[in-house]
Amino acid sequence: MTQGLSFGRASQPDQIINSFVAVLKMNQNSYVSMNHVFVLPTYTAVQWDQGRLDHWMFQKVQFSMKRHVLMPICVHGNHWVLMVVDIRKRTVTVLDSMHGQVGHRLTRLWTQFMADRDRKTEISEKFGRWNSATPCSRLIAVSVVCLSS
Repeated sequence: MTQGLSFGRASQPDQIINSFVAVLKMNQNSYVSMNHVFVLPTYTAVQWDQGRLDHWMFQKVQFSMKRHVLMPICVHGNHWVLMVVDIRKRTVTVLDSMHGQVGHRLTRLWTQFMADRDRKTEISEKFGRWNSATPCSRLIAVSVVCLSS
């Protein structure tokens, strides 16, 4: 774990954030084409931060059929960021209103997770290299449409 970062529970339940992102996912997936957004649960970041990248490999999920992967993450128990992965462009963006260092860490964790996933013989899709991207707006309005452009 990187010093100064801790992913975990916030004062408000993770279920609220997970529910909000699930509604966003439903809205986006019913808009234009089906199932182009996949949401990783908030607890995934906790697992990754503890070195358990292979705990949930999401083996049944075909990421190649998705446009974006979203993961809300609680940092230090009081601040939320959103990791947005653009599958087609192979980029990772972390929307963080405080412009902290968590983006670099999450990009590394995603890259390691996907490299581990690529090595799994039971998972046929392979992705290779991932890059960090900058947010499309300093206002950080959470919008998958903004990131799709």
